[in-house]
Amino acid sequence: MKITRGQLKRLIESFIVDDKGNVVSTDDAYDIALDTAAASIDKSRAKSGKSPIGRDFTRSSDPDDVAQGLEFAAALDAEYSDFERTALDVPEDDRNPEEESVHRASLKAKYGQGRALGEVYSLVVMDNKGKEVSIPIIDDHSMEVKKRGEGIPENTMFDMLDIYRDIKKQKIIMKNLGSDYHELDLDDEVKNSYSAKFIKALRTQEAAIDKLEYRYYEDLLSNYVHEILSYYPYNYNYQDAQNFEILRIEPRHKELEAVINYVKGME
Repeated sequence: MKITRGQLKRLIESFIVDDKGNVVSTDDAYDIALDTAAASIDKSRAKSGKSPIGRDFTRSSDPDDVAQGLEFAAALDAEYSDFERTALDVPEDDRNPEEESVHRASLKAKYGQGRALGEVYSLVVMDNKGKEVSIPIIDDHSMEVKKRGEGIPENTMFDMLDIYRDIKKQKIIMKNLGSDYHELDLDDEVKNSYSAKFIKALRTQEAAIDKLEYRYYEDLLSNYVHEILSYYPYNYNYQDAQNFEILRIEPRHKELEAVINYVKGME
């Protein structure tokens, strides 16, 4: 079996030598580094009689929590070994070449709960007579030219999901900075740095909220839902369609429905 130069590079980088001369996987070394980071955070909090929270960050399933924990540990000058520092510098994709990167995973895994959105899901609305109407979400990644009014491009849904995830991400960052960073044994300069990060996260979240509102009202509703409903086979009046209620996604898609409900809650 032939492998590319890039694949060979990733394979080599997936193993490093520890302080005792043993060859270990970079992924295992990274795992050890996470424990060192957690211990550093907990040691700092213990000086003030605070309970341990290190593993809440470094062992979180949310990558943002892990990154925040590593930032805390770096500010506290965590005592990493040489091979732990090396592992922290290796990109995630290269730590374990046998695992597919999240960014390379299929869109159906990222957005579709195991299935692609296009040609699978539909947006259900209620017309002015109480009738439920289903609008298909179409796969617009193919080279085929889609006819006007055929369905909602799944990219529109992808964009809304990404923006919503960014809003939640910034909320997590602000929660972590606002409740935990001031309790660590950090100097004033580092604390001011975290304060700046809090403000940055707040502004980023506000911009994302504005972007999500635009995507929902101007893109999803105005450009697609209302217009599609005015074409065959629906043939509704465009102005009437503007008053139709968005109900749900079929089959049910919890995260996408959460996005829609989030925006509707801002009305």
